[in-house]
Amino acid sequence: MQPRAERWPSAWVVELKTSYGPVPIRIVNVSVTGMYFVGAVPRRAGEKVSFVTLGDKISARVVRRDRKGGALAFDEELNEAQLGSLRQIRDAAQAGLA
Repeated sequence: MQPRAERWPSAWVVELKTSYGPVPIRIVNVSVTGMYFVGAVPRRAGEKVSFVTLGDKISARVVRRDRKGGALAFDEELNEAQLGSLRQIRDAAQAGLA
């Protein structure tokens, strides 16, 4: 069993692109390998999704779902700049998701 990557809190809102259209989600925590989010949950585990940060498309797959949201595993680890941008705390109420 591999140790979990260090997780960082976030309240950043991104638009998750899914097979049925874009969905706004709020990131709860993020690591170089994945993230947990709240918001509309993709229909099934294993679904491919993506979002954009710093102009870079981040591809991932849904690895877990729950009542509030889900978890994603990134296809490639985030670089330092991408992780740093997603770690920034933002007021979720400002984005209409609180």
